[in-house]
Amino acid sequence: MPLLFTNIAITLLGLGATLSAFGGETWLKGDAPLVQRITKRGWISLVCILSAIVLGVIKEVSQHQSRVATAKEQKWLNNEIIRLTNDLTEAANILADTEAKISEQQLASLEAAFQVSHTKPGTADDDVVHLRGQEEVIPRSRHSSTMQLYWGDEFKYTIIAPKASANDLSKLALRVGDRTYPLHESPTKVTYERSIRIYGTDPRPMEAKILNPEGLKDVMLKITVLSTDASRGQKKFRRIVLSGIWAEIAKKMYKRTNADILNIRFEPDTSSNMVGRLTRGSFVRVLQSQNMWTEVATPEGRQGWVRSEYIVDIE
Repeated sequence: MPLLFTNIAITLLGLGATLSAFGGETWLKGDAPLVQRITKRGWISLVCILSAIVLGVIKEVSQHQSRVATAKEQKWLNNEIIRLTNDLTEAANILADTEAKISEQQLASLEAAFQVSHTKPGTADDDVVHLRGQEEVIPRSRHSSTMQLYWGDEFKYTIIAPKASANDLSKLALRVGDRTYPLHESPTKVTYERSIRIYGTDPRPMEAKILNPEGLKDVMLKITVLSTDASRGQKKFRRIVLSGIWAEIAKKMYKRTNADILNIRFEPDTSSNMVGRLTRGSFVRVLQSQNMWTEVATPEGRQGWVRSEYIVDIE
């Protein structure tokens, strides 16, 4: 707006100078000094012209300063854009690295679940617990951070306590869910072996805890858990494959067999030596395909070739 008013003022002053000089004399002839010979019209015209010149100079100075300020602001904006672009690039790289690490962890978890998907009836978990005065100890698991038990599992253990009395050991107990099982019931033995059947009706896993209310030390428990569910590992792996965030990738990487007995051969040829056999419903990891054969790996670590028609998607 100030620039608009300046332009209007310069225009009006120019118009005033023109009109004041139009139709009359602005200065008179004679020998007197020029200043004395300038008429009233002349002075009006001269003042208008000088005022217009001054406003024009002020306008140019103002525009120059504005251009300088704009240039500085533009330079600052360009620097900010460069900085933000660099920050975004760095953030994108960090995000890509994070996604790659997450992908590696997810695939590693998937492979770990695959490796225990062949669990047979028998040992499902084990641990060695050392009591060093703690009132509660949560046994560790081979499959997760804590030992999880299911109803129907058999909890076998051996207590070795050379420095404790049988009376001291009588306070040891196992807590599973809302049930507590005494661990030592012998009046004399300090080395004690026993098995406990876990009771319950809830199919969900329950955390196991060793209770040591007397704060006993130098006591060791060797624990073995026998599972009554032969397919628990398979069920867990199948659930991960079908519902995990990498389900589409997992379905391509892992398959199941649909033949009662499927031979694994050393080479993709029916005359090649067998390296193992798979029963119906076994899970395998696909390594590569060649014609009518697929190279697979089993959860136990065996590797060989099977006929492609006998492996299907996990459903």
